[in-house]
Amino acid sequence: MLPSGKPRPEPMPLTSRRRTAREAGRYGCPMHVRGVDPQDTTWEQDDATYRAYFWDRSARTSDEYEMTGADVEEVLAWARAKAQKAGSAYTLYVRVTDEGRPGLVRLSGVAGDPFA
Repeated sequence: MLPSGKPRPEPMPLTSRRRTAREAGRYGCPMHVRGVDPQDTTWEQDDATYRAYFWDRSARTSDEYEMTGADVEEVLAWARAKAQKAGSAYTLYVRVTDEGRPGLVRLSGVAGDPFA
């Protein structure tokens, strides 16, 4: 039973077959899925601010943009199209605030140092 009084969701069944690379996740780590209590958070926000960084690895430079007024699917489609057209890699973030300090959470694209 969850703290909200709702029954705990049934765990997803496990199978004995090996995971494909896609199922194991982009970096070979398994994705973990679990049921949650929807009342365990104190706030949500419908509008997000996104940042996209486009990496020109040959020149070791980046182009940065901030987007608002769109949902994640629109921003992701725009970033993928721009990266493909420019022949660059990209990283897409959502901008968040933690204890009043701004920060970025990676949503898609290059993880870590793009010039490594």
